[in-house]
Amino acid sequence: MAHCLGPTGLALLRLPLHPLMATLPEEELERALEAEMVLGVCRLGVDFGRALAHDHYGKMLQFVPGLGPRKSARLLRDVLQQSATKSAPANRDELRAYLGPSVWFNAVGFLKFLPPDVPGGLQHAPGLEGSRVHPEAYRFARKMCFDAMQARGRTPALTPTLTPTLTPTCTPTLTPTLTPTLTPALTPSPMMTLTLTPPRPSLWPGAGGR
Repeated sequence: MAHCLGPTGLALLRLPLHPLMATLPEEELERALEAEMVLGVCRLGVDFGRALAHDHYGKMLQFVPGLGPRKSARLLRDVLQQSATKSAPANRDELRAYLGPSVWFNAVGFLKFLPPDVPGGLQHAPGLEGSRVHPEAYRFARKMCFDAMQARGRTPALTPTLTPTLTPTCTPTLTPTLTPTLTPALTPSPMMTLTLTPPRPSLWPGAGGR
């Protein structure tokens, strides 16, 4: 795709991407293709050193968020002009001299500074400058790496051994419970004696004398 963006490359609207492209309005198609290019650049990033060395690859800078065609062309022009007297920027922080604060903040996370390729030599890791981590978040990335190394140094590499644990099985024992039965005691009642007493003679005069 970078080769198509060079001075001698094809325009985006001339790329044979789909047989029905001609049926779409050119303005909408151009906006859709530019949006897709921006997403691709955000996903992969742009190697700034390669953009300085190769003109066709440098055209990818216009799709970096915050730059656009004019700012990206001016950035390349200023860096190439000053590289004759001093070295080119070696990291993201040195781009502050070429970009405004807001433009630098928006664009620098998608510009990568990779170590130079050594033919037949050992390729070094890109580090944070070659990642998509924003410079404002470098301290958090370093803190995470430091904590991970500290935790790895404190924890020995032990192979876990599974030891079976025997759990005794309790069988319940039924113990009969004796419940005393209360039998009421029968207390003999005293017998009642009926005594018949004859009537006494009346003392009133005239009673029973006739």
